[in-house]
Amino acid sequence: NINVNGDITAGSADYLKGTYAYAGENANLSVVATGTISGSIGADISGDGANTLSVQAKEIKGDNIGVFLYIRGESDSNAIVTADTISGKNVSIGLSNYGGDQSNKNSTIIAWKIELNNRGNVAENADLETLEAISVNKNFELNNILYLLKIEQPAEGGTISLESDDESVEETGLANETAKVYVKVNIQEGYAVAGVYNGKDEKKLISKDDKGYYIVVPKGGGVYLTADIGPALKIIDETKDPHEIGGGQSHFVEVNANINDFKQVILDNVDVTKHATVTEGSTIVTFDPSFLDTLSVGEHDLMLKFRIGIASTKLRVIDNNPDNNPSSDSNNTGFAIPKTGIEDMQKTSSAYKGYMIASFAVAAAIVTFKRNRKNLVK
Repeated sequence: NINVNGDITAGSADYLKGTYAYAGENANLSVVATGTISGSIGADISGDGANTLSVQAKEIKGDNIGVFLYIRGESDSNAIVTADTISGKNVSIGLSNYGGDQSNKNSTIIAWKIELNNRGNVAENADLETLEAISVNKNFELNNILYLLKIEQPAEGGTISLESDDESVEETGLANETAKVYVKVNIQEGYAVAGVYNGKDEKKLISKDDKGYYIVVPKGGGVYLTADIGPALKIIDETKDPHEIGGGQSHFVEVNANINDFKQVILDNVDVTKHATVTEGSTIVTFDPSFLDTLSVGEHDLMLKFRIGIASTKLRVIDNNPDNNPSSDSNNTGFAIPKTGIEDMQKTSSAYKGYMIASFAVAAAIVTFKRNRKNLVK
């Protein structure tokens, strides 16, 4: 067994082009590096009747091939390669078919992430002499590579864990490519979840169905799960009285949320953020009278959107001036229709009375004309 506290950088000797691990009949071999194993081939592993060959490092990378496996098909040799990341500029995982289709059948690659090569592949049958790929080995890629699903626990408010129909995924945190794995969010009382994300540097919201949040392990792995959990939103304080049109009062709502998490203000399904003043402590949203006076009389739905969720309340508007009260002329979108000033004209104006008298006179004349015409025809 070889244990190196640091990196292993291999040169070339004869036909060997990297860190070469070989074990013969009934032998066991272990190569462990706390740092990086690298060379023209990062790790070149060969077994002929060996029991177990194990290579472990934080990173394995090859100038040509990342990991090359050369395990005879008729042997029971068990090769295990474990690394956080594996990469090869030409071939990421190279496989020799020495011994037929059953070659490398007992080999297992365990990694958090395997960098795709310039052809977008992970595992390929390869030629050891030319260091070139021959064909894609999809069977090995789907069945012999296990990806570590990393989890970063939230800073507060709960935890996340893995759920799968395959119990081994929950126990080990390892899954094959294309496996569908659910992320269980355990939330403490008084907290809420804004979303579950994948990605270490660039976080992306993962999918969600009726069962919960889930991720399908992608080609090459690299799954890094986090959850955005924070205090559940609630309204701490707000203006209690309804807004009176023309009264000159402002209206405020205070929410127990960080102002940096604020997104927008929605009133009756309309974005009115530009009409609101947002200040810190925790987060206070204020409307000035000039905007409030444009609202129709009645109750309005007010939503304050934050990263962690939505705080909802009602905003009621009244008008104590009877001349300004709309009857049925509200468009119900949160803004009043401007008054025309002619809604009572038909009931009170002399023009309306004259119009009605003239209308009756015309109607009577038409009836008389029809009767006279009928008598003439007879």
